[in-house]
Amino acid sequence: MLHQTNIFLPQPLNVSLVTSTAKTFTELPKMPMFVAGYFLTFATARALMHKLQIDDRGVEIERIEYPINNWLAERGKCNILAGAIGHPITGDPSREDGILLMTQFILTSQPNPAVKEGDRDLLVKEWLINEGGVNPDDLEWMSLWDDFNLTRNGISPRRNEVRGHRTVPFVPPSSKTVSAEQLKRWMASGLDMKDFLIDEAKHGRWTL
Repeated sequence: MLHQTNIFLPQPLNVSLVTSTAKTFTELPKMPMFVAGYFLTFATARALMHKLQIDDRGVEIERIEYPINNWLAERGKCNILAGAIGHPITGDPSREDGILLMTQFILTSQPNPAVKEGDRDLLVKEWLINEGGVNPDDLEWMSLWDDFNLTRNGISPRRNEVRGHRTVPFVPPSSKTVSAEQLKRWMASGLDMKDFLIDEAKHGRWTL
């Protein structure tokens, strides 16, 4: 018998939706995971991060899922999980790799489950457009098998401490300009820009 279980968020995962005996994510039925959500190219995802003031934490472009998930987890947006993927349309070099913002997670034994946008998905889409400044034409609804292992740590975003070697400077909403000398001190400090400016303020070199 074919079996399919849809796991809907934004409420925290209620394992009774999956099975009456499962207690944790690792105890979910051992079935392939099928995911669906909105695909953004890396360029669009970067623009979204800039609009929402998500610090990229210095990570390489293919790892920006980590700061995005960090931001989502801090704000309790457990209805979205970000994952970096190659565009599944193969043989089309014009299609970029990017970020899949997953909104549906399906445990199924069906060979090709049909997954359509639901009301909860459309709320996420509306948020991306209105709050994230994403052009509707830059959002692609997509469903695929989780061959990228996107759900290896669960199906909701988790707070993480992933950092990289480069960091896009964080400029507070006041839009004040950071001087060249301050940029040099920041690069030598090893701090996030926000923490660096707090330290600058302590020494009277910046006004928060």
